[in-house]
Amino acid sequence: MSIDQQATPSGMTADEARKLLQSIRDRQMTRRALLKQKAKSRSIPVEKDW
Repeated sequence: MSIDQQATPSGMTADEARKLLQSIRDRQMTRRALLKQKAKSRSIPVEKDW
C-alpha cells in the first residue's frame, strides 16, 4: 500500500480526502460566482435627473 492509499484513523484514504476537499472548493467557487452574478444583476441603472 502506498502512502496515498493508507487509510487514516477515520477510514478515509488520502486520495478520498483530496477528492472531498476539491469538491468543497468547487462548490465554494460556484457559490461565489452565483453571488457575484446576483449582486451584479441587483444594481439598478439610475437615470440622470438633471
